[in-house]
Amino acid sequence: VPASLWLGFTGHWGRAILLLAICAGVSTIVDNVLRPLLLGGRTELSGLVIFISVVGGVGLFGMLGLVLGPILVATAAGVLTVYMERPESPPITAR
Repeated sequence: VPASLWLGFTGHWGRAILLLAICAGVSTIVDNVLRPLLLGGRTELSGLVIFISVVGGVGLFGMLGLVLGPILVATAAGVLTVYMERPESPPITAR
């Protein structure tokens, strides 16, 4: 949005509208298509985390990152949740 505002203020209205449309399209695809498809609604991750994981996954793994990024982030979040919720075991004492 800031980049499209800058483009609009500098007189490039067509590019500003195109950039806004592309951003809206990517956001819609990630939130409404990729999130349910890849994660099946089984996660409590926000749309922003999913978007960042998709962008980071593409940056690290290329097109394969569209799938690997959200899966790795969801797995890490699940492991962290299980780790944080496990009961603390009593200390081991020597006999």
